[in-house]
Amino acid sequence: MSISDNVSRRDFLKSALSVSVFASLNGGVLLGRDTIGLRSENGTITGVVAIDLDQYPALNEVMGSVRLEFPNLPIFDQCTFGVGGDAFGRVMLSRVGPTEFSAVSARCTHNSCCIDDFNKDTERFRCQCHGSEFSISGDVMRGPASAPLTSYDTTFDGDRSVSIDIPGLPTAVMSESTSLTMLGQSTPNPVRDEARIEYTLHRGGQVNLAIFNLRGELIRSLVQSYQTPGVYAVRTDCSSLAAGIYVYRLSTSFGYSASRRMTVGAG
Repeated sequence: MSISDNVSRRDFLKSALSVSVFASLNGGVLLGRDTIGLRSENGTITGVVAIDLDQYPALNEVMGSVRLEFPNLPIFDQCTFGVGGDAFGRVMLSRVGPTEFSAVSARCTHNSCCIDDFNKDTERFRCQCHGSEFSISGDVMRGPASAPLTSYDTTFDGDRSVSIDIPGLPTAVMSESTSLTMLGQSTPNPVRDEARIEYTLHRGGQVNLAIFNLRGELIRSLVQSYQTPGVYAVRTDCSSLAAGIYVYRLSTSFGYSASRRMTVGAG
């Protein structure tokens, strides 16, 4: 069933967008993915990324750093990999003290190239193109850049979580909503009876949506048809499924593929 109203589209985008978290060492190993939330305050909408420190041990020590990537939003905080290279949205999150964190854009202020991951030996970020260097909090340590990296407010809960406020993110979300293909998180989750899975297509094509168990065995096919661009919602009865964790996967003929987990509770 296609969804055309703006309210449904906004609700979908809140759950559909995710941020990937990479280690700064070992070649940038993917550590996990987190959902981007939206917060409204005094008429202003802010993107919020909450990071669980138990999931990312690099942030448990001072000078530890991880890289956040926004794969569905190439226009957000765009930097390029070398002169004329591919563009991507990146934010560097680092621990600068026992209770202090720093979140800075990965876009060098000199010529919009991407900075490298944080180097603990030099205690600096370095631009890939022209060698500008920045401190862990984004201050210029060496030119040709003359302005600090864009920084974002962080909030530490005093225990095991830190959140990053990114004011420009919701604008990028809404402006790109008609040109993104995304798979949303099923609701409710966990589910006992009926689950709702939403996704959006930026172009028409053959679409396959199916549920698998953790062994990769097909449990149920939900969609196998050609669909035009738009936002869709599929409902499926989960009451007959055994309690546990399942994976639902969306794939298209134009090359998009994404998976999310769904938990089925005991009846």
